[in-house]
Amino acid sequence: MRPVFEKMARVVYHLGGFGAGSAMKFIHNLLVTIHDCSATEAFAMGHKAGLDPQVVYDVIASSAGTSRIFEVRGPMMVSGDYDTDIPAKLELLMKDISCISQHAREIGCPTPLFSLASEIHRSAMAQGHAMSDPAVVCKIMEQWAGIRRE
Repeated sequence: MRPVFEKMARVVYHLGGFGAGSAMKFIHNLLVTIHDCSATEAFAMGHKAGLDPQVVYDVIASSAGTSRIFEVRGPMMVSGDYDTDIPAKLELLMKDISCISQHAREIGCPTPLFSLASEIHRSAMAQGHAMSDPAVVCKIMEQWAGIRRE
């Protein structure tokens, strides 16, 4: 199958036997879920400290504190627009979150950061943001921090 995968992907890794690919996808989306929330927390703290969100983005995106999620979703968090040209939907990530939680239970692996980040994503779903980009969790963090966008 490697030649087929090489035509579809930029990089191909052999992960092992049946199920290893799913496990890797779970690990990837576990990090995406956590990084969504760490980015929103950073933006909320910056806002509360009186910093311009664009400046927070520019500084962090060029520092050791960045992540690919910060770089991709940060501009949405700066603008507050989670519904235009979205690369992903919260609804789809929530399906993955459910699978990851089940997998972690099955293998007996604690996921305290992921569990907390999952609840923040669930809050966004409960507020009707299923079709928004997962960056919409920034809106939840802003509410919790008492931040009102002008």
